[in-house]
Amino acid sequence: MSTSALRLVVTVVILVAIAWAAGRAQASRADFEIMVWSSPDGTSVSCIRGCDLTRQVSTPEGIKTVVFPKIEFSCGGRTVPCGSKIEGLVVR
Repeated sequence: MSTSALRLVVTVVILVAIAWAAGRAQASRADFEIMVWSSPDGTSVSCIRGCDLTRQVSTPEGIKTVVFPKIEFSCGGRTVPCGSKIEGLVVR
């Protein structure tokens, strides 16, 4: 292999290594963030970034989907597990 061909191969390997390192250094970011706080008194769920929390609400006109900044619920001191259905939309 000639000297110029060896230099070309070494240059290509170095450039590929630099590109790979730069690609790995980029931190990926989640599409959305949700915060869940829980205590014996209740639980709250908030959308921090990139989403909307929704609930189905019964109104005189019918069932509507309403966006809430925070959803709170409590199990009322029950000793058995309980929960709440929370729907969300990714905001793009």
